[in-house]
Formats: sequence, C-alpha cells, structure tokens
Amino acid sequence: MPRKMNAMQIEFCKYYLESCDACEPNAYNAALKAGYSQSVAKTYPYKWLQRQDYKDYINLLKAKHQQENEYTIEKYLDELDHVQKQALSDGNVSLTLRILQAKAKVYGFDKLTMKDKKDYQQFTPKIDVFEKIEEKAHVFEKIRHTNA
Repeated sequence: MPRKMNAMQIEFCKYYLESCDACEPNAYNAALKAGYSQSVAKTYPYKWLQRQDYKDYINLLKAKHQQENEYTIEKYLDELDHVQKQALSDGNVSLTLRILQAKAKVYGFDKLTMKDKKDYQQFTPKIDVFEKIEEKAHVFEKIRHTNA
C-alpha cells in the first residue's frame, strides 16, 4: 500500500467488504459504521473507492477472507457424497434422489435442454455425469421394486 491508512479508513474498508458480502455494496453505510459523520459519508466514500490504496486494501481483505472461509464446490460435493452413502445404506431413496438433484444443480445440469445435452456430450469430461445419474436411477428403481 503506497499510503498508510488510519484506523477509520481500515474500518471503512472492512465494513464496505461486509456490505459486498451481503450483496448490497453500500459505501455510505460503511462510512457511518466506521465512525464518519453523515456529511463525510455522503461525500467521500465513493471517491475513496476510486483510490488505489483503498482498492488494494479491499482486495487484500477479500483474498484473506476467501482463504480463511474457503468452501469449495469440491468440499460441498464431498459432503453430498458422504450423506448420499449414508442415505443409501439406510435405504433412504428419497434423500438420495434429492442429493443427486443437488449435484445436478452444482454442475448446472438442471438447466440443460436436450440440445445442451448433445452439445455437452461433444466434450469429454472426466466422468459422464448423465451416465452416472442414469446408473443411480436404475439402482433406485431396483430398490423401490424390492421394497414395494
């Protein structure tokens, strides 16, 4: 950072980043929470966000936040796999199907049309997810018929 930021400026950046996490970026409210007066909050925050020192510090905070709170798609899918195995061993077909639906949403397959599916099959992914889902569906059908 070229300029040394004071405590209120640092707090402003933290509050601004929090408002971005809440999907409502609001420099005015961030300035008020950091302790600035209403007149300062109305005038300066938008100018501050254009300055490189503020941008750099906010980017530093973002990177730190992402590193500390990294919850990746892979971790989510691993958790779904764990729950799915437990549901299968308990014979909970309904939960297992919901987990498959959740996985499909992660991959964006819930929004694919038949044309998209054909386009998707032009690529060679590591696994054919459609094939895996069809395999699971056959297993569930067998379980449903044996439990009926």
